[in-house]
Formats: sequence, C-alpha cells, structure tokens
Amino acid sequence: MNAGFHFERTFDREAVRGILTHPNVYRHLGDDGAPPVETFEPQMHPAIWYILPIYGGQPAGCFVLHPKSVACWEIHAALLPPAWGWSAFILARAIQWIWEKTGCRRLVAEVPSYNRLALKLARGAGMMEFGVNCHSWLKGGKVHDQVLFGISRPEVE
Repeated sequence: MNAGFHFERTFDREAVRGILTHPNVYRHLGDDGAPPVETFEPQMHPAIWYILPIYGGQPAGCFVLHPKSVACWEIHAALLPPAWGWSAFILARAIQWIWEKTGCRRLVAEVPSYNRLALKLARGAGMMEFGVNCHSWLKGGKVHDQVLFGISRPEVE
C-alpha cells in the first residue's frame, strides 16, 4: 500500500469536480442546501487547498482544506470507493503531509452524527472529539447534530 503512494496539491477544477461529484461520494458531502450534482462547481481560491492522495498513479479521492484562521484549518474528506477500506490510513498520512507542507497548526472537522463511517474515519486517523454542534445539519429534511473533531500539530499540543 505504501509503494507509489503520495499526496499532491491540485488546482485542476475538473479533477476535483470529478472526485467530489462521484455518485458514491457527492450524496454524502452536502446538506439539503447543496446544489444538484449537475450544477456543482468547486470553489477555486488560493486559500483553499485541494489535496489528492495518489495511489498507483490515480487519485484515491480528495481532501479539501479551508483555513478558518491562520492556525486552524477545516478538513473535508472525499475518498473514492476503492480507498474506503483504508481511508483512516490515508487520512492519517494526509494529516502528516499537511503538517509538513502548510502553516496549519490545528485541523478540525464537523461530522454529521448519523454518518458512522465518517465518525470512524476521524477517530481512526487520530482526531479527537471535542464537542457537538447541536441541530446544525439538515439532511433529508431532518435536523442532525454535528460531532466536532480536531487534531493539533504535535509540537503545538
């Protein structure tokens, strides 16, 4: 699994769009306010980092990083089905890459409470639960809590 595995930052809108709109990915990414998949366009801004985990020469998904402040960035994971079996490994490796390549000091994530696989992914990658944002996610007409996760750069903790 380690052979040929690396990360790349990309500015390729179509590559990012192709991953984020994959039929087995897009339905998990947004809430009821997300646009139809046909009209979705990723925001391309220099402050947003799109990170591709590359395995066997092909993207295994995409991580989206949004700085919330200079020190704290929010991470979103969109991994393609072939990577689902080893997604926590990929996220843990991505976090290490982020510490090495960016000025980020803390990563946070908000995970809908019903998304057991995403909760497992965050925990499996070493992120720690630090709170709950109650009644903050509308999906399928139902309001859900979001579990808040974070991890700090090792020398910051």
